Amino acid sequence: MRTRFYHTSTRATRTTLGVKRKINRPKLSADARAALLARRRQASQNYKNALGETWTTIDKLTQELATSHHKSIQRVQSELHTGHELARKERKKTSVWNAFTWKKSQDKENGVLVMYCIITLF
Repeated sequence: MRTRFYHTSTRATRTTLGVKRKINRPKLSADARAALLARRRQASQNYKNALGETWTTIDKLTQELATSHHKSIQRVQSELHTGHELARKERKKTSVWNAFTWKKSQDKENGVLVMYCIITLF
């Protein structure tokens, strides 16, 4: 059996979109691109330096506030909603295992010694 399709006189409920126009962007020369990149890097560095100075100031004020009111630094940080993790972006505490493996990898004769130490630990 065959299926037949009949065209109706009603239009589609959705209209078609027009042709998307291509945006003409100016081509920058190599010197202009280099100058733009240098300006962006300088702005980023200035922002990071300003953030670092701000965090240093906050840390100093937190320590002064804690010592003057006989509170711990962690308590003052939690009261200010900064917390001890927000003030520092990188972790200072190193893993004992990572320190051990790094030290063993720095040794000259680390080929057999590291494997022997790893096997004896497990």
